[in-house]
Amino acid sequence: MIGLELACAYVAFGTKITAAEALAHMLPMLDGALTKIGVQHMKKMGIEFHLECALCSR
Repeated sequence: MIGLELACAYVAFGTKITAAEALAHMLPMLDGALTKIGVQHMKKMGIEFHLECALCSR
């Protein structure tokens, strides 16, 4: 959640933001309707989302 808060701040400064999430939805700890509204707003701000994205490091 703090990562998305920082993403909103950085996108306001003009930074291109891409959020990657391993789950099928963002913010699983929040109510689904609230999450949907929040994600729509962040997309309008210019944040790009990639869901069900498996990330690994080597």
